[in-house]
Amino acid sequence: MKKTVSFILAIIFTMTLFTACSETNYNTPVIDETKEIYVSISAFWGTIAYEETDSEGNIGKLETASIDFIGHPGQKVEDILKNSGANNFEFYFDSDVLLGFITYRIDITTDEEGFENHKYIDISNGKYLSLEELMKQTPTENVAYVAKWQSVAERDYYDAFEADFDEETFSLSLYSNEGVIFFDDDIDGSTLAGFSIIKGKTLEFSMASKIKTIEKESFAFKGFTLYTAKDYEIIEEEATDLAENELCISIGDFGYLLLKDYKLYSENVSIEELEKIVAEEAHYFATANWA
Repeated sequence: MKKTVSFILAIIFTMTLFTACSETNYNTPVIDETKEIYVSISAFWGTIAYEETDSEGNIGKLETASIDFIGHPGQKVEDILKNSGANNFEFYFDSDVLLGFITYRIDITTDEEGFENHKYIDISNGKYLSLEELMKQTPTENVAYVAKWQSVAERDYYDAFEADFDEETFSLSLYSNEGVIFFDDDIDGSTLAGFSIIKGKTLEFSMASKIKTIEKESFAFKGFTLYTAKDYEIIEEEATDLAENELCISIGDFGYLLLKDYKLYSENVSIEELEKIVAEEAHYFATANWA
């Protein structure tokens, strides 16, 4: 009986030790000191305040918009910074709120003339890292951590880091039809507003600011009639001799919009429904309906 109990205890001890070792190996990053990676930290429109210790141990307080480091794959960001003498990071942008940090992978290529090109790919999956989480990261490739501020739209980050301005772009046009469209950051309102849009992103993402309301005196907003078109142009006079799949729409004092190879997407689309539409390779034109 004693032998059986001892045998069972030995098995339990061995399994516990194996599990502990496995967990330790899994959580301990493997640092490849034969390679180097580029690590960038950016406050975007804000400021980074930090302390830097020189080779003689003197501590200085510095401020910058972004700071770059060289580390090894698998090395903790906190250690990369400490090895460079940088500590005690703080981020601020006026009185804005820091939501966290967006993570971008940086693909670096060299062109024929020897110039480096940096392509940023958002790998954060919609999750913002806290400063504490950022410091614990162990990147294995070139990476940038960019501060996400509450008041700065996601589109601004896309344009600054990911946008390829050589690609064909499409547009979203909103016409109030004698009313006024008010955006979150707009006081006077607009009768006609236009935005460049991004395939695969929602129209809300592409707009510089959310639509707050749309108004017309003595009328109630019913929704937008939404069209898509492969091409369009603004003309001064109404076109009457239209080709197949062409549509001419008045846009008030701005003249007329000639849609080419167009489709009626939907009618009486609410603001919320409009914002959730995922853009395809087409131009979008929305005109307000009133009752």
